[in-house]
Amino acid sequence: MTHKSKFSLEVGKYKSLIYNVWKKPSQRQEFIDIQDSILKGSRKHEDRIKAFWAAYTKMAAEYGYIEGIELPEEHKEPPKAADDSLDSLLKKSESTNIVGDFFWAYQTPPATASPEDAPSAGAWFFLDMKKNNKNKFADLSIRILDKLAAQEDEQKSREADYTKAMGLLEAAAEKHLSSEELGDVRRTIRRGAERIKEQSEISSGTN
Repeated sequence: MTHKSKFSLEVGKYKSLIYNVWKKPSQRQEFIDIQDSILKGSRKHEDRIKAFWAAYTKMAAEYGYIEGIELPEEHKEPPKAADDSLDSLLKKSESTNIVGDFFWAYQTPPATASPEDAPSAGAWFFLDMKKNNKNKFADLSIRILDKLAAQEDEQKSREADYTKAMGLLEAAAEKHLSSEELGDVRRTIRRGAERIKEQSEISSGTN
């Protein structure tokens, strides 16, 4: 008969559930590494239990909470004071770039971020949505990415049309203008191309 440690008896079934859901070797190693970083070499039973649940809480914020695992009350993190965080965020959100805020949240793991890391209140709002309402965030992601892709296609189409027009203009100018006049025309065409590009970038940023 195999003798199980007090630690295994207390959290063994939860560990099995975790490893059944987080099957990737990288996820399992991350789970171990977080515990090790908290324990700092301690092998005390209380410390191991605390590190286990802290690691689960941190990873669940990123990968989702696992059905069948109820976090013990004594290991739940107390709610953070909202006032200071909100003041800090409002100071940083004077100029808000909605697309930039979204992409910050899209690329940031919720488990590793704090309100002070957010570039704006909007960015933290998106990250909170990503953490607590994954379906809504996924739907928003699809709509934003689709819109950006459509804008990029439209911009490429405009630039392609202008490039074609530039080629026709230069070809005509070469036939009918002197070298000096041709240089002036080319400079004018280049300035026009730069304006088209700037307008496209401004339009994309505004949207």
